[in-house]
Amino acid sequence: NQFLSLVETHIFTPSLLNTARASFSRTAYTLSDVYLLDLIGPQFSFRTGFPTGRFTPPGFSAFMPAQDLPEEYGIQNVYTLSDDLLYTYGKHSLKFGTLMNRYDEGIQQTRSRSGIVGFSNFNNFLQGITSSLEEETPGSDQNRFYTWNTFGFYAQDDWRVTPRLTFNLGLRYEFMTDIGEQHGRLAAFRNLLSDGTPTLGSI
Repeated sequence: NQFLSLVETHIFTPSLLNTARASFSRTAYTLSDVYLLDLIGPQFSFRTGFPTGRFTPPGFSAFMPAQDLPEEYGIQNVYTLSDDLLYTYGKHSLKFGTLMNRYDEGIQQTRSRSGIVGFSNFNNFLQGITSSLEEETPGSDQNRFYTWNTFGFYAQDDWRVTPRLTFNLGLRYEFMTDIGEQHGRLAAFRNLLSDGTPTLGSI
């Protein structure tokens, strides 16, 4: 992981102070599975031509036989700009500011390449009665590069009414943009009650 932050604090007058920040952070992970055997065949494979996939007996950890899977990864870059202005006037301590973030997140998931089967209980596992199957369709591309932005703005007044009473008054507004994908690889169920398949397009 890498983190970088640049901060500039400027004193305009004894009552006016500004702090500006620019920062970048990168967090990343990679996951690889190592196997000793390669079990491929109609009696072993969940998906034709692929090694045995993953399955989890209820109450146990996942079992992952031999597979030749590309490594999974996730990388998130965050670019941040912020500014805070502090102004002291009489009994008032006024503060205004903004925080803006740009998120770039790249992921590759390969966990369902050979298929994943689930069981509703341990007895069904012993009898080979599955309750679910998850697998990629041929030609699937599991790489995604998501992007979105967040914005925050605020104004605050710490009003010292008396030496023993201070009001903290403020308002903050935050929002995020829709999540996009750099190559348009997005789909969603528009109506969970009626849609049999997802619709390609924005989530």
